[in-house]
Amino acid sequence: MILEARRHASSGAMAAHFANMDAWISPITMETAPSLEEFVETERGLALALGITRNTQSTNYFGLCAASLPLTSPDTSLPIGFQLMGAGGSDIVILAMEAERAFAQGGAHGPLSSPEPASASLAPERSPGRVGLP
Repeated sequence: MILEARRHASSGAMAAHFANMDAWISPITMETAPSLEEFVETERGLALALGITRNTQSTNYFGLCAASLPLTSPDTSLPIGFQLMGAGGSDIVILAMEAERAFAQGGAHGPLSSPEPASASLAPERSPGRVGLP
């Protein structure tokens, strides 16, 4: 009960930081993704899992929402990426910001996206300096 009260207080303090900004961007991991073979041994797999999620753990702990922005590294086929984080409950803002980035690039890019550019008719309305919501 005490730990949950601390988490709740910490989440409230974090929410105050988002009062004057729409989002915060940070690396998802500090290294490229390990291969599945690296997770075979239990202790090594646990250490890898904890290491590659250390930058996303705070997002979950503080009750924030986030979108993962994968980037392909030129020296490897495994992706690296950034997380676009917003206040808890701001999912539509974060998704709109990601859509804006994808439209600005002529369509979403990444291993799970379609190679065709997104239709301009699907783009959300834009206002200067802010992400427009449809």
